[in-house]
Amino acid sequence: MNKYKRCDGDSLFDMAYNQATGRFDAAADGYAMGVTILATLTGWPAVDAVRGKLDARCDVRGDARIISIADERAEWPRELAIALHTVGMALVERNRDNRVTVREAKERLQTLVDTHLPPAPPEHRIVERECIICMSEPRHVRFAWSAMTHSYV
Repeated sequence: MNKYKRCDGDSLFDMAYNQATGRFDAAADGYAMGVTILATLTGWPAVDAVRGKLDARCDVRGDARIISIADERAEWPRELAIALHTVGMALVERNRDNRVTVREAKERLQTLVDTHLPPAPPEHRIVERECIICMSEPRHVRFAWSAMTHSYV
């Protein structure tokens, strides 16, 4: 029996490294992060039975090609789509020695957030809303921290 169960989650694995060594490491974690970023950017699944793995399908050059693979429904700003693609591809680089670290990728992503995401409104302008799924309790009640159990209620 194969000790590795094949599932959709395998598409996030750096399988070449894992199959060669039987291990996962920080670069493999970065690979999974990169695939997740690319899936978010494109709206495509990590593996397509016909088209193959996502990192190969996203290996495009030139701003126009990058924009062409970005999910139109997300309405990515051009500069942000190109920057996300750059971070995602740097994490899935075939040569593991050339990959950026997860820490470097997080720093790049934080810079993108700081640049492209508007700041939260001032606290006095925040309007509390009920959850559209359960509609039973306000958010601060559903996600309260219980000091007695040291867990979320």
